[in-house]
Amino acid sequence: NFGLKFLWVLALGPKAHMFEAGCPPLGFFPSGQCAMPVVNARSVRPEDEPLVGAIAEELSVGDASQVLLSRGGAERPIGRHRKLRNVGIALGGAAVVFALTHALPSLTGNSNRTAVDGGRTGLFDDQVGVSTPAPYKPGAPYADIVPLPLDWTPDSQAMRAAEQESMGGATLGEEEPQSEGSSAAKEASKDAKPGGKRRGSFLVIGDWGWDENLHGNVPNTSCQWGIGDRMLQKFKELGDVQFIINVGDSFYPEGVKGKDDPQWDTKWRNMYAPELRSVPWYSVYGNHDYHHDPCACATDPNECAQVNYEIENLDYFYMPGYNYVIKHEDLDLEVIGMDMNKYMGGWNGSRTMDEQEFEDCKWTPCPVDCLGNSNTRAQQGFDIFAERFEHSKAKNLLVFSHYPTDYFQSNHEFLANLSTATTHSITYFGGHRHNTDNHTTWGTAPNANWVVGGGGGWSCDGREQGFVVGEISSDYKVHTYAEIIDYNICCPPPMYRK
Repeated sequence: NFGLKFLWVLALGPKAHMFEAGCPPLGFFPSGQCAMPVVNARSVRPEDEPLVGAIAEELSVGDASQVLLSRGGAERPIGRHRKLRNVGIALGGAAVVFALTHALPSLTGNSNRTAVDGGRTGLFDDQVGVSTPAPYKPGAPYADIVPLPLDWTPDSQAMRAAEQESMGGATLGEEEPQSEGSSAAKEASKDAKPGGKRRGSFLVIGDWGWDENLHGNVPNTSCQWGIGDRMLQKFKELGDVQFIINVGDSFYPEGVKGKDDPQWDTKWRNMYAPELRSVPWYSVYGNHDYHHDPCACATDPNECAQVNYEIENLDYFYMPGYNYVIKHEDLDLEVIGMDMNKYMGGWNGSRTMDEQEFEDCKWTPCPVDCLGNSNTRAQQGFDIFAERFEHSKAKNLLVFSHYPTDYFQSNHEFLANLSTATTHSITYFGGHRHNTDNHTTWGTAPNANWVVGGGGGWSCDGREQGFVVGEISSDYKVHTYAEIIDYNICCPPPMYRK
């Protein structure tokens, strides 16, 4: 499979300047040697877009911004790569390229995959918006701080932590990914039984809304189903899940257009059991969620398809604005949701804060307004986090956005605060990179952070696909661990894909 794909790149000949190579396609190296393929198509010319789109799709690179290099299990963003220059000139030419671009999908067993991004044009070009930037109007408050009553319950199906005594959880710094069947995971399941000593629990998931017409190397819904089933099993085991944190990219590839969009059913309600939807899903926007959502162009959050101010309305996510804080006084914690889509290109550690921009604005109807909105929302998110970091009385802060910590290298203050445990225990969750782990991110010790992008919606950027569990012990300590499903359910070898 790798040989065919490499031959395809070689066949580009003179066009090979478009690609930068770091890791080969997924699966060539063992786990820990190379976690992601590396293709950078940022400088592609318009006339080359269809071919590049096909190749990026076939190499399982759904997002050109996710260019990462991994060696020895330490994954890090890179800004410069060895360029493939003038390779395969002898093999170049229209006939070879045409033959390979049409034959390779069938040879690799990926006949159900869309070759050129669902027929969209301009996949990698830098579109320039023609609309006039509008001044930002705050409208509704950007940060709703919602104190929840001690006896509040979202639904009668949810088992209340207040009705149980809590279990003694692990202390900060013990967060470890738990593979299926591991002894630590089994021990956690024991502690989750009713009658234990725990105040409550929560689940975290991201990057899950699989689409049959456009996806990466996750070939079908088996991965999303498998993770959903494991979530339900864990939900029932714990018996006291209070909420689910959703880090975004909920509806691939373009988001939803409104509350009546059928994708609410096909990609969420029909995919996750009613029990899982009996608690609120605290959510933020991912980059894909914005493409067709009115929220990209709006200055009023009430126009946003995913924003929902009614926590009792469990037919939708609970997202009371772009950035928000929810207080759980009974758990001695606050949940802080942040819209950080401005930092979509933050994988490139050489970029300054001023150079960050929301690259997917080019897929919206209003590229210029979208850029302005994303800049404003990111600053608002940082402001509200800084305010809660300084003034919150809660022992624990659960902070999340769509992006993992390594995307914020340009904001030293933010990373420094995430790494401070003098006043609060802070646990951060991001997504975007399609794996579920706490070893490929920028470290925030003594606090914990996770990338939780392995929800089964797009691709496998590593072998750890699943979700994260959080448990709050009787002394209000937060313990987190991963629930990982069988990798072959998510990204089977090509010959087994259907």
